[in-house]
Amino acid sequence: MSLIAESLAPADRTRLAASPEERKKLAEDIKQILAVAQEAREKGVADRPEVKRQLEAMKMLVVAQMYVKKQRDANAKPEDYRPKPEEIEAFLKDPKNVQQADSYLEDLKKMGMVPEEQQITDEIKEQFRQQWAPMSLLAQKGRAAGIEGERATQLQAQFQQAVALSRIYSNELTKKLEPTEEEIQAYFAAHPELDPKATRQKAEDVLRRARGGEDFGALAKEFSEEPGAKESGGDLPWFGRAVEGEQRSPDKFRVVKAFEDASFALKDNEISEVVETPFGFHIIQRLGTRTQPGEGGAAAEEQVHVRHILFKPNVPSTNPFAPPKSPRDTAKEAIIEEKTKKVVDEIAKRVNVKVPEDFPVKAPETPPMPMGASPHGGMGGAPDEQELPAPPDEGDAAPKSSGGAKSKAPAGKKK
Repeated sequence: MSLIAESLAPADRTRLAASPEERKKLAEDIKQILAVAQEAREKGVADRPEVKRQLEAMKMLVVAQMYVKKQRDANAKPEDYRPKPEEIEAFLKDPKNVQQADSYLEDLKKMGMVPEEQQITDEIKEQFRQQWAPMSLLAQKGRAAGIEGERATQLQAQFQQAVALSRIYSNELTKKLEPTEEEIQAYFAAHPELDPKATRQKAEDVLRRARGGEDFGALAKEFSEEPGAKESGGDLPWFGRAVEGEQRSPDKFRVVKAFEDASFALKDNEISEVVETPFGFHIIQRLGTRTQPGEGGAAAEEQVHVRHILFKPNVPSTNPFAPPKSPRDTAKEAIIEEKTKKVVDEIAKRVNVKVPEDFPVKAPETPPMPMGASPHGGMGGAPDEQELPAPPDEGDAAPKSSGGAKSKAPAGKKK
């Protein structure tokens, strides 16, 4: 436990050193991680080839991190121990090393640790290889220096493997906890502020007015909750259909599929039914159609011009950069989270794992920088983290109490 505490960010160590309650909370979180990992081993999850590769990769990462830490503690210059560009290039010329990196990435996708909608493109593979190579080279140097055999490295590797295994197993458990329609409706009944019925009814009322002949632009300026609608009257740029695998471009305006399908299904000047997307409920009016010549030999693109009125449900957002969630998705995630926590709590009670609730923690000598790092998902305080990028976003697969949090990049230019 002291070793785990030493690997955390300075702000976390300061908090743990000063508070027995914080140390107890960390112990409970780690107890759950170890219990879930132990049950996963008993269920044979750790014996699967793809999981074995994941666990071996975690060990390699720890050896690399511990090697970097030892070099930093010895005041070595980064250029003396960081892999040089020519070393990375030589490493990636070996097909076995490339295959190892690609297999790891494929395993993450297979186990659901990479979002289903994320495509593993050649570009992503190459980026990952460029991350994998320095980590592997540092691990090689660590093994040559005998770091792999040190007790601190072994303990840290065991813990990080338990974290990875608990995430994998918890992710599998979560897939079996899909809420029923009755559970979703019960959640809305308990959280009426999330129930989309009132928002949809408001949209239906405005739809009747628009179809009754009232000015669509004026209704958009009065009712639409889209930023800028009061000036634009809900008018959107011309757009075509998104192509599967298309890279987001600031030069092309794209919309989510439900909005796109509804827009292309309309005739010019026709008004849609109420259309639901992750952004809320829309009333769409198609204004025109055109065929835009392709650039650089590309095929011509059919485009539509629409305006819309957006009604947003009252869905709280904890991440302003994440794509919006519908009330239904919010309810489903909350239900799954509650179910997962219940299952994990039951596992922790059933599996006999003992973790000390109080343990020595050495506070950092320098004042900590304000950080919000989670203390339960990895070596948060490891130096030179920019050299050792984490694997692709693994989603929220860790037990909730273990601090596993999902962070998504901005969704791009979508409506």
